[in-house]
This record gives sequence, structure tokens and C-alpha cells, in this order.
Amino acid sequence: MQQTEQSKTDWQKFREFEAKKHQEFFKPAYDRLGMQIVWDQASATRAYPYDVIVEQEGQRLTIDEKARDREYGDFLVEVMQCLKTGKLGWIYHKVDKIFYASWQDPSEKEPNSAYLIDVPGLQDFIWTNFSDLRDRISEKGFGYTLNKVVNWRDLEFHKIAEKIV
Repeated sequence: MQQTEQSKTDWQKFREFEAKKHQEFFKPAYDRLGMQIVWDQASATRAYPYDVIVEQEGQRLTIDEKARDREYGDFLVEVMQCLKTGKLGWIYHKVDKIFYASWQDPSEKEPNSAYLIDVPGLQDFIWTNFSDLRDRISEKGFGYTLNKVVNWRDLEFHKIAEKIV
């Protein structure tokens, strides 16, 4: 039985949005950034902590894509995916980069902003500043998710994030 748009969960809608933006924005953006996709999770039979492996200047990088359907002005870093189960968030994944983009108008192909984030640098920043960063609990998706709120200007200042758009 096919689900109606109204009966889909927030998580299903989010996954569909990310898949659409992977095709519309992220894949063409890799070309513009001089990155060649050598592996794409869209063809995988199991889940990985990254969406693509790209090659740039002879170096292979794993990249996790984050597409958001509105402009938030800050960056949420998932520390605990579910506080009830104790499942750790994506900040613990072994990934080289996060390609983060957000749309003011989700129907547009190009985002309002996009950043390429160095994950080892982000991890160091989070652990060094953990107690100084605000918490935000989200009840969408996997239960009660603990996030740390990070300002883009801090990540740019420390050369952890590069603004692409």
C-alpha cells in the first residue's frame, strides 16, 4: 500500500528531501568544486556513515551530506542520536567532511547557504568547547536527540568550515 504525503513520518520526508537534493544540488556541486564521485551511497545495499567518496587532487575523501529545508543560521551537531537508548550521534562517525546546505525555499535547486566542514576539526572544536556550547534537544527522528549548537562564524574563524554558497 502506497503512503500518502500526509501519512509519511517526518523522518521519511526528511530522507526524501535529502535524496532529492543529492541529485539536484550536491552531485553537480562536486563537479564545480573539482571533486569526482568514485562511490555513491545511492547505489549501496546497506547504510554507511557517509553519502559519497570523492577524489580531489589524488586524495579520496568520505563526505556526509546534510540538506536542511530551511535556513537556521547555525549548525546542530548531533552528539546523542537518542538519549533514551544511549545511541551516539553522527559526530562520532569516521568521516572526512560534511557538506551542509540549507534552503530558504526547498523547491529551489540551489541552497541559500552551503558549507564544507572538516570533521576532525569539528570534533576537536566540539570536545574542546563542549561545556560552553548550548544544548538543543530534538524530538524528531530517532527519539530525543542531543545536539550542540555551533555558530557558523566560529567554524569559519577556526578554518573548520568553508562557505561554498
